[in-house]
Amino acid sequence: MSTNNENDSLGLVPFKGLSAHEQELQRRKAYKTQVRKARRVQEERRPLTITSLMDAMTILLVFLLVSITSDPLNVTQSDHLLLARSTVDFSPGDDSVPIMINKQHIIVDHQAVVQVDCTVDGRTCSDIPSEDGAERTSIPEGDIQALNYCQRDPAPADCTPEELARLNRIRFRIDESYKQDGDAEQFLIVPLLDRLQQVVKDQKEQSMLLGREFRGITTIIADRNIPFRMLAEVVHTAGMAELGDIRFAVIRTSNR
Repeated sequence: MSTNNENDSLGLVPFKGLSAHEQELQRRKAYKTQVRKARRVQEERRPLTITSLMDAMTILLVFLLVSITSDPLNVTQSDHLLLARSTVDFSPGDDSVPIMINKQHIIVDHQAVVQVDCTVDGRTCSDIPSEDGAERTSIPEGDIQALNYCQRDPAPADCTPEELARLNRIRFRIDESYKQDGDAEQFLIVPLLDRLQQVVKDQKEQSMLLGREFRGITTIIADRNIPFRMLAEVVHTAGMAELGDIRFAVIRTSNR
């Protein structure tokens, strides 16, 4: 009698025409089936955990922020970084290692690694930025600001031939202490090489985890006044760090 009540409470039916042993086996099998079914129903009714969703959203947000801030073409121009202009019609979509060369530093992945020296007539260039950042209407006092001011097209009237000749004597260079063996004639910039090798190592590890090929691309974002010699030194150093696909960032213009 107790067995029938137990079967009824579990939703089981008596097994007829079977021996007592076979009925017991069938009851156990049916009982286990009912237990598994009840467990599945309970799991389906379990509410979604907010913690897991928050973790996923946090990871996605960090990924998007890193992607945006590491965009090599996300450049803000200033007195120390004015890009050259070009009519080139090319927008690379590949990820690359950004190398920025402004009038003060060489910067790799938002980290200054080498100082850029500026001299004119044997003295260090003066750097007196505008306080309010407004459009200048007269030649500035600072050498760097005056250089940018007189490079406008057309040149302002107060940029006399004598002043233009003086500004043309401004020189940007890398101190020999940063060069290989401390030799000013060397093209290899040691601190830049060390930093690029670390960045390349990190990118190779990321590429391996993502199952994609490391392509060794770098984008050089250089101020328009940086001399060819310094550009050649940076290109040579980037090549030594396995960055063989080298591109230059410019401001696109429609004038031809």
